[in-house]
Amino acid sequence: MKVARLNETFPQAELRRLKQAEREAAQRAAETPEQSQDRRRQHAEYLASQRAAETPEQSQARRQQNAEYLASQRASETPEQSQDRRRQHAEYLASQRAAETPEQSQARRQQNAEYLASQRASETPEQSQARRLQQATYIGSQRATETVEAAEARRCAVAERAQQRRLIFTRNAWGVFDKAAFEYDETLDYESHKLIKIEAMNKECRFCGALKWKEEAAGMCCSGGKVVLPSIDERVEPLKELFSNETDESRRFLKNIRKYNTCFHMTSFGADNIVSMPGFCPTFTIQGQIYHTIGSLLPAANTQPKFLQVYFMGDEEAQVDRRSEYVPGVERNTVQKIQKVLHDHNVLVHEFKMAKDRVTSDNYRVVIHPDRVPRGEHERRFNAPTTNEIAAVVVSTEQTASRDIVIQAHDGRLTRVPDTHRFYDALEYPIIFWKGQEGYSFDIPQTNPVTKQPIPNKKVSCKDFYAYHMMVRRNNFNLLLRCRLLLLQFLVDMYVKVESERLRFIALNQTKLRAENYIHLQDAVRNDADLDPNNLGQLVILPSSFVNSPRYLHEYTQDAFTYVRNYGRPDLFITMTCNPAWPEITKELIPGQNATDRHDLTARLFKIKVQKLVALLTKGKILEI
Repeated sequence: MKVARLNETFPQAELRRLKQAEREAAQRAAETPEQSQDRRRQHAEYLASQRAAETPEQSQARRQQNAEYLASQRASETPEQSQDRRRQHAEYLASQRAAETPEQSQARRQQNAEYLASQRASETPEQSQARRLQQATYIGSQRATETVEAAEARRCAVAERAQQRRLIFTRNAWGVFDKAAFEYDETLDYESHKLIKIEAMNKECRFCGALKWKEEAAGMCCSGGKVVLPSIDERVEPLKELFSNETDESRRFLKNIRKYNTCFHMTSFGADNIVSMPGFCPTFTIQGQIYHTIGSLLPAANTQPKFLQVYFMGDEEAQVDRRSEYVPGVERNTVQKIQKVLHDHNVLVHEFKMAKDRVTSDNYRVVIHPDRVPRGEHERRFNAPTTNEIAAVVVSTEQTASRDIVIQAHDGRLTRVPDTHRFYDALEYPIIFWKGQEGYSFDIPQTNPVTKQPIPNKKVSCKDFYAYHMMVRRNNFNLLLRCRLLLLQFLVDMYVKVESERLRFIALNQTKLRAENYIHLQDAVRNDADLDPNNLGQLVILPSSFVNSPRYLHEYTQDAFTYVRNYGRPDLFITMTCNPAWPEITKELIPGQNATDRHDLTARLFKIKVQKLVALLTKGKILEI
């Protein structure tokens, strides 16, 4: 047979192929569907076995030869033959896919996507450009040869697919965003989807009444009813009017509220470095540690009174003059109104005055104890204290505890106020704590949300204490959230206190954290001949659970290396910025406020937006990853 074909002329070979094709066509026409399916299966198995035995070079040569043959065949086709071939191929593919199971269909799409991705990844920029141009030309030629009926049918099919996408888009499932980045439909309002849209802040906590967005954690306000605290009292007149933002005086007061607080604070605010940025800066920024210091009750000889000492100047008019003198930019009339409120209502001012009048000599100190429970009240209640429950007057030779606030009668030195003291906040922020209310201290118990009784050995943390007071509640004046720039200073101050409490816990619980098991420290001590372990002092190990500690950063760096090793280098570096003009922020502001006055709202909403973006990438798979 092979010898006979070698001796064939070209017309004879062509005639033989034509007869063989007619014979095979007649045989296939007489086949039953089962026989036809069986033949295709056997042929596919035969081809698969042949290709499995091919070397990579043979496989490449076969594909090249097949591509050349198909190109030559299609080049000689008439437009009618080409159209007919495409139609037959489309019908064949449609019949094949109609018979697929859902698993086979999914596997085919996945395999096809991987193949296309690998092909396009190996393209040069010129090849990519040529492919896109060729595809655009092909689509253009196809549409140019369309009949009016075919074009209308295509448009109807596109409209039907768009309608189907819109129907699918109404589902409350992340799957509706699948590959949306590559199949963007400008007719869809993606932002309004239920899983993306952020509704008003109207989810009310059933325990404390705090208003939250529905995406926020249930316990962020009161730990599920375990934190029960009295609210900071609503302002009395004229302070309430000053915080109303309804008069010109009120607006000027709110604009300069930090200066007015400086007029009346009893301690001085300090930090390692207070950052002052040029131009408009809507944030309060510090570097290093924050500390509050307090001086003596009375000024030294030949010095002017300041801070706490101004409260003991005999003439109230002289006090107003002195406050207006050392804090420029404040209005005398407003200072006088605030001063009268503090003299009438602030129990710390009352106690200091009584302490000064109680003794005649200068050899005394005023000691404010950190954990004094108000007399006659239940230990879990922390109302504004009454006079004679705050401080004790002692002679200078008596011993005091480390957390006591000790105020000398006459002393040029400044004493640091412990940040764990219950009056740490009231001494520095009299504009906010105008009654001298107690702030955070160690002995505030958690409350059982069912029995409303204190939980033994469970205390309210510093973070939970201030988170409770930062929440918005209906029918609650919440003067803290109206303090604008003073609120920013207060939040920075209290955040440092929260961090200090965490560091304090780590330092006091090194054995529970098993700090002695950090083997690399032991190796460093053992292998460094110049290191004397006796000179190391007491080591405090910061675990990786402490945010931004060296071990925390090292752990995340190692995780990043692991991701790159297992999945390759990242393809996208995604950044997200916060827009203070987002309507979700602006509609929650108190009248007269800007977004720069409420960093608490901005931070909370930005966290929700970031979570939505991550969910779009991981659950919605908009980038098909």
